[in-house]
Amino acid sequence: MEILNTAFSTADAENVSIKFSNGDLYVNFIDWQEKQKEILFIKTLAFSWYENSQETDDGCFQVMDSEWTKQHPDHDEVSNNKNYKHYRFIFNYVGKLDVIAINFKIIK
Repeated sequence: MEILNTAFSTADAENVSIKFSNGDLYVNFIDWQEKQKEILFIKTLAFSWYENSQETDDGCFQVMDSEWTKQHPDHDEVSNNKNYKHYRFIFNYVGKLDVIAINFKIIK
């Protein structure tokens, strides 16, 4: 996994909520500074949320050479469009989010 340099932190996040709409994934949470954050994953192909994850390394990552993208039913679309990436956002013990998407950006 490759660590992503983001302008936000998932460490000690609270109240994580996820909404999928029209192919985009919206993730809202309150960060460790008690500020509301909203992240948009653009052209999301798939996502998975693991509640109460046992992951202790919080942070935002890109999973390189991802087995999930290789085994995904839309593998041909992922393979043919090299812009799709497997992202993993870990919110300490709150949960872990895996996303296959083109990109992500901070909305708030």
